[in-house]
Amino acid sequence: MYAVTVTFYEEMKERMIESAKKAMENMYSGVWKPTWPEKPKIFYCTKSVCILSYYPFFRRFRECLKEIYRVACSPGKIPIEVGFYSFFFFFFFWYYYCLGPQSFSLLDVDLERIFGCLSLDNVILIFRGLLTQMYKIVLTSNYVSIITEICEGLISFLRPFEWQFTC
Repeated sequence: MYAVTVTFYEEMKERMIESAKKAMENMYSGVWKPTWPEKPKIFYCTKSVCILSYYPFFRRFRECLKEIYRVACSPGKIPIEVGFYSFFFFFFFWYYYCLGPQSFSLLDVDLERIFGCLSLDNVILIFRGLLTQMYKIVLTSNYVSIITEICEGLISFLRPFEWQFTC
């Protein structure tokens, strides 16, 4: 199972702020109570959108999430959840059922990212380790979000040696 997520911040409406204040006040009983600023401030809440799939379509999912983020940040009166429903129902399912899963390429990994993050010598060293299976490979990064994409890219280097339509 593959997951791609985007997290963004949305300005809270007045009723959401009031319910958050009540929840915080109910959470703390006793001597200490949370204080809130007297003058109006802008509060933000996080929203995350996650796409789950059995297929590693990272670039396609990234484009979908960029579009969702663009719609979420644009001014409008329609809730973003309605936009999600219409986007996925009318576009994604129609596109999937008309073309079928066999028309998608399984190589949807940004190989440019591998060579941007690793030197050519390191890529060759890791590829040699993958081919010979003599070493255990551990990848670490300061940016957790790119580890999966780089691992999928490294595994895609092995795809010429396997048939992609095996069950």
